[in-house]
Amino acid sequence: MKTNEDYWQRVAGAIRRSLSRAVELGVPPNAVAFFARWWQLETWLRQLVYLELRAKYGHRWIHQLEKQAANRSAKDLINRYMASPDWSNVLAYLDVSYLFQLVASDEHWPLFEPSLLPRPRWEGVVDELQELRNRNMHCRRPNDDDLNRVELTLRSLEHGARVALEAHNHRSYFTKRMDDPIAEGWLLQEHQDAKRLIDHCDRHYDVQLQLTWSARPWAQAPEDGIISGREGLLVHALFSVGQGYIEPANFWRDHLSYESPLEQSLVFLILNSPWSPEFTFSAVDGANVLNDVIGNAFDAVIKGREPGRLGKGPLEDDLVRWRKSAERLDVRLHLDSALSVAYPDQPFKVFNA
Repeated sequence: MKTNEDYWQRVAGAIRRSLSRAVELGVPPNAVAFFARWWQLETWLRQLVYLELRAKYGHRWIHQLEKQAANRSAKDLINRYMASPDWSNVLAYLDVSYLFQLVASDEHWPLFEPSLLPRPRWEGVVDELQELRNRNMHCRRPNDDDLNRVELTLRSLEHGARVALEAHNHRSYFTKRMDDPIAEGWLLQEHQDAKRLIDHCDRHYDVQLQLTWSARPWAQAPEDGIISGREGLLVHALFSVGQGYIEPANFWRDHLSYESPLEQSLVFLILNSPWSPEFTFSAVDGANVLNDVIGNAFDAVIKGREPGRLGKGPLEDDLVRWRKSAERLDVRLHLDSALSVAYPDQPFKVFNA
């Protein structure tokens, strides 16, 4: 029986053979290891920047970035047949020097400090990291200590990374007693889409909606209970699908691969199972936008469900195929990633350095 573990063992075996052949022909082993660790570091910083800027600025977050990144992304689209799966991720096109500058700027540093290091230490680390990065990315043979230094940085960042990730999953429920337009719109069913969808979909499709919110580490939970329009808060719409299931590739292609209010407002789509799609939005976008896109998400789930059961084989095999179908999709889609499973009681490491 082909299990998820079997699949990853085959992938790891193929990668080991490729790396072994490269090292045999002269590629320094510590250069390969350094690049892997640098990939972790730089990818994490880009994800952190995306998360905090979305929470701060909502769908206007991209205006905080240099325009050159968007231009590079557009050029990649010209050669889409050979483009990276990240061609639509503008942050993937930021120069790392600009990435460091953005994080450390006076305007944005308060968003990132809770998840990084005290500012004097961070500035010193960045100064050293840039030298190491330039040496290795330009294929100069690394110093014997380069790998140790980048791993030490990852160990120093481990705690802050968990703070950032766990904050995403520290949820509070919307309640009918809240004086918030989202609670009124969906829990009291005052929004037109709520009147149309909630009871009908529960009875006929066995689909239910649960609304929660979370606060970023730099944001304060509102004392007045109003979530809509607040910087630093995220709104999560979790659907329970009792009939059918969500196929990641088909769902993204049919409902999120083109510019629409739902696509523009979407921060993350989390699919920890085929039966529980969760949409994350920025509270700062406001109640009018969020109430509408929650309705858009509801319609997408109803229309985008695949009929029947997940597959024809054993469930474990079907889940392997299901997860594999999402490997090259948009970076906003998360299946059992650190972001989606990061809870205080979960014994996992972000970097494992």
